[in-house]
Amino acid sequence: MGVDVWVGVADWARLTETLQRSGVDEMWDLLSPFPNSYDHLPTESDPDPRFDLVEDGALCWPTIADRWFARGVFRGIGAGGSYKPHFWLRHLVEHTALRPDAPKDAIGPLDTWLSRLLPYDGGDELTAMAPCSAKGVYGFPPPEVAELAQLSRRSRDRIEDLRPAITAQLDEETWLPDYDSVVTLLRDWGEILTRAQQRNWGLLYLMD
Repeated sequence: MGVDVWVGVADWARLTETLQRSGVDEMWDLLSPFPNSYDHLPTESDPDPRFDLVEDGALCWPTIADRWFARGVFRGIGAGGSYKPHFWLRHLVEHTALRPDAPKDAIGPLDTWLSRLLPYDGGDELTAMAPCSAKGVYGFPPPEVAELAQLSRRSRDRIEDLRPAITAQLDEETWLPDYDSVVTLLRDWGEILTRAQQRNWGLLYLMD
């Protein structure tokens, strides 16, 4: 699965206008210049005039006056830009939800928001807006972002209750390294969703 992912947050009206006017290519033009690896993001000692420093570990902003979009930032296993850890995260949670030792009231919100955030098949509101065929484009308007952010916060508060079940499932699947790496990836997604919610923005990601 040699697929990379670019995650962004954006003013939804501007995003939909851009898609309807120019299609997915312009979204690629906006997001692809950002470094697709955490290690290559600008720092105080190694700045990049095109981008600001990462905001609290969640968003990287372009240095433009009209800042209506930003790149989402991941650490740990998500830092390299590959979609693989996100796919296996969804897979892990889906299988953990089937375990009898996973508390249903804890795994339920987590399974719900990840299955909505990382669907196995494409085709959504953004794809329908593009003037031509678009693949690998996923979008979530502000109301859905708010719902997903709330679910992510609920699951964050109960994640320690799932440690035994997740750890046991990791022993069986071995695609992700350990429990802490799973929690970091979940928290990064939750932080990006929360930042989008705070601005009443949407979330999108492109895969290639």
